[in-house]
Amino acid sequence: MTSIMIVLPRLRPRRSISVMVLTTLCASTALGQARPLQSVVQGDLAPGAPQVYTVRAGAGELIVGTFELRGSEPSLPVTVGLYDDSGRMVNAAAFWGSPLRIGFVTLTSGTYQIRIAAENTAGGTYTLRTERQTPAERMAGAAAVTPIVRFKSTRIDQLAKDVSTGQAGAVDRFWSEAEARGGPLVETIDGNDQYVLLTFLWKEMYETHNVLAIWPGPTSEDYHMSRVPGTNVWYKSVRVFHASRFSYQLAPNDRGDYLTAQRDPLNPLVGGDGESSVLEMPGAPDESWFRRTPPVRGTITQHRLDSVLLKATRDISVYTPPGYAPSNGPYALLVLFDGPGYVGMGAPSTLDNLIAAHRIRPTVVCFVRDNRSPRFPDQMPAYAAAMATELVPWLRSSYAVSTDPKDVVSGGYSAGGGMAGYVALNYPAVFGNVLSQSGGSLNLLPLYLDAPKVPVKFYIDSGLYEYGPTFSPNEPAFAENGIVRMRHFRDVLQAKGYDVTYRETGGAHQFTHWAATLAEGLIALLGQPAK
Repeated sequence: MTSIMIVLPRLRPRRSISVMVLTTLCASTALGQARPLQSVVQGDLAPGAPQVYTVRAGAGELIVGTFELRGSEPSLPVTVGLYDDSGRMVNAAAFWGSPLRIGFVTLTSGTYQIRIAAENTAGGTYTLRTERQTPAERMAGAAAVTPIVRFKSTRIDQLAKDVSTGQAGAVDRFWSEAEARGGPLVETIDGNDQYVLLTFLWKEMYETHNVLAIWPGPTSEDYHMSRVPGTNVWYKSVRVFHASRFSYQLAPNDRGDYLTAQRDPLNPLVGGDGESSVLEMPGAPDESWFRRTPPVRGTITQHRLDSVLLKATRDISVYTPPGYAPSNGPYALLVLFDGPGYVGMGAPSTLDNLIAAHRIRPTVVCFVRDNRSPRFPDQMPAYAAAMATELVPWLRSSYAVSTDPKDVVSGGYSAGGGMAGYVALNYPAVFGNVLSQSGGSLNLLPLYLDAPKVPVKFYIDSGLYEYGPTFSPNEPAFAENGIVRMRHFRDVLQAKGYDVTYRETGGAHQFTHWAATLAEGLIALLGQPAK
């Protein structure tokens, strides 16, 4: 048998199927099966049998604690969610290994449910430890926060003026506007058609000492909200690219631990993890390739491979396109690191839809379950060798895939995107294409700078909100964050004569970004003329 290393990724998919499974499974759970939540609860967890606990809480109370799962092969992922009495999810957290720290805030007084649901086939024994804190208990002894105002919203200034002059109903009208619009307030900036002013809003519904906007903006700035004097309106204005899409959260009564982080109650767009809201501006990358239902679906088959080089036996998933038949080959081959993440963000649907629309040629895809340890230099050579000399030969012996490196793509996001470039540099006779999404966390620049040019084609995309400060295309690089590093990498590749397609979009280091931009990368490397 042949080889690869495959382990569960540390990142949690932002478009996780676990939340959808949890909602479906738990919606049918009878209230009679629920048990009162104690400070410590334990039980056995199995797929299709969610465990439900009820708790009575006041407005703004924080239910904080830890969730642990044990078993020879514990079921992953597991979702722990808070639901109100109507069955609507208030917040959720996905467990991918090690103790999970949870923090759920109840928006109003009432009875809530904590539901625990497993997604996969193996079970496990769980322990959930919780305690409750009122807002006053939560903030006891906390230092006061003085928000910094860098940008001013015209609408907020008008509200403050209306309130100070005693205009009746000004605050109610403001919130009616906000609820009708949904999500943050967006205003144009005079003389600037590339950026807009975005104002996060929080309606105070319980004792609130501060509110933190958690979003992927420049890390050098403070994002605590201000309050319009004499009102329940909290706000924070920032400048964002006009075609942005990213996940964010709001954390009332924050103490630097993000335990009160939650979705924006005004925003109906929810991230796939159930924990975050999604800001989506007109012109953001097209999500339709993974969102719409394919006319016909490909097949995903599970395999186990033994690796001599990595001394490991692991699982992989292989996608074959609709109508796959060996006699129709050879097919193009795509090897995606961080495979479970790609599956969770809808990559199979993206492939199905692109193939059906004749935007890419029929392709066999291997989703590699990667534990991201190849980021360590001493492990990278063996990992690359396993991919090129064990995995790909096995795929060619099992599926009708091309032996031409021009038809073979290595791809991934974050460190997986960097690994895709590393594998291709060392084995260009196997991998002739690289799909790198936000791959700046693994610095390939010095390797490609020193090595002779190899026959490899690149598609690289980065979000404008990668790892801290953002820069417009003409601004100098003051810091080597992820996007600046990828710009430098692009420059080196182009200077050496590589074929490079490079894209920057208003996204962040998030699944929300990668799910949408994957299609463009596939079209760039595996595309064929549209019919």
